[in-house]
Amino acid sequence: MWNRGSLVAAAVLAGAFLTSAAEAQQWLPVGTKVDIYGCVGRSLNYLCPIITDRRTGLFYTIIQADPQPDPAKKLVVHLTGTIESYITFCWSGPVLDNIKWNYTRLRCPRPK
Repeated sequence: MWNRGSLVAAAVLAGAFLTSAAEAQQWLPVGTKVDIYGCVGRSLNYLCPIITDRRTGLFYTIIQADPQPDPAKKLVVHLTGTIESYITFCWSGPVLDNIKWNYTRLRCPRPK
């Protein structure tokens, strides 16, 4: 017999799965060209460089950028690239390839 605690736990788990599926659907298809103004940082597991789009808030993995933008400069980066289907160990957004970037004069906001 189900008790109230089991029903709440099941509802929370279902919500978590649905939220993850909704977030995954926001990713753009492979081959899409992106033009981003954002701040660079590290992925959730601190293993990979990422950029966060200032307009949409989406994360993109930029391990293919050569050279890598330096997060310590705290400057907004203008970056263009193409979404690829690489599999990585990063806990972040889609991987970009064919990356071109440059620093802007804008400053990145302080982390909260």
